[in-house]
Amino acid sequence: MTDRQKTRERPNPRRYFAQSYGSLLHEGFSRRAVLKGFFASTAVAALGGTFGIRGATASSGGSSTLTFTELTRVRDADDHWPEGYDRQVLLRWGDAIFPDSPDFDLASIDGPAAERQFGYNNDFTAFLPLPLGSTASDRGLLLVSHEYASPFLMFPGLSMEDYRDKLTDAQIRTVMASTGVSIVEIRRNGGAWEVVKDGEYNRRIHMGTEMVMSGPAAGDDRLKTKADPTGTVVFGTISNCNGGITPRGTMLSGEEGAMDVFAGDYTTLDNQELVERRWLGRGRERYLRRLPRRAAL
Repeated sequence: MTDRQKTRERPNPRRYFAQSYGSLLHEGFSRRAVLKGFFASTAVAALGGTFGIRGATASSGGSSTLTFTELTRVRDADDHWPEGYDRQVLLRWGDAIFPDSPDFDLASIDGPAAERQFGYNNDFTAFLPLPLGSTASDRGLLLVSHEYASPFLMFPGLSMEDYRDKLTDAQIRTVMASTGVSIVEIRRNGGAWEVVKDGEYNRRIHMGTEMVMSGPAAGDDRLKTKADPTGTVVFGTISNCNGGITPRGTMLSGEEGAMDVFAGDYTTLDNQELVERRWLGRGRERYLRRLPRRAAL
């Protein structure tokens, strides 16, 4: 559960599909069968060695290659994994992913430092074998979406009730730089995994990353801003939740929601029905209103 869910009620009731998910899943079974081999090989490559899958059963379409005993469902404060497997903490918020990444220092961290460090709050996670196109399971790219930040957990002296009013500019810029996507090369060294800080593809994508729009949306009037009147350049990505890997070996990252990161008077926007439905504004503008508009994009 996110802090957004905890601090507000859902403005509108959930909408339900007329058709159940179970029936949709059944209809898509033939397509899943075609892709089964691809996803299975990807999962094995991504999770080989010490990266154990937490619970698996044989699929209805054939025998499973996962032979460990499924875990018993429990609710407690401890981590659990199958017998014969181990757990390794490879990367934490603020860990270095480049040769020049500064050491994590909560007292002095700011946006520029966080842009060179591993992000916060992992969501979608995938493994791409290296070299690209290979099936290697001992070297590859770790792709991680960082959906949102919880400042009251990141910084001392803040609570869930008062953090929006107490955040400093440096902390806000840290939050903006700590979300987005981390792309990090990792490799297995003996029985453990390690980060390759000088990896060719290592990259951080955050709320200040400049991006070029392409496709039918490029240049649309609704994308034109004072910062970019052409409507072809945007700054940053937010709320990166679920994602996927294409057959071409590229990552798709889905932005889920945007209510926490826009500033200004939302009542002046044209389509108020859409604004209210998406629950923008309503006091949320305090979160970033102290920063220059370009920095808040």
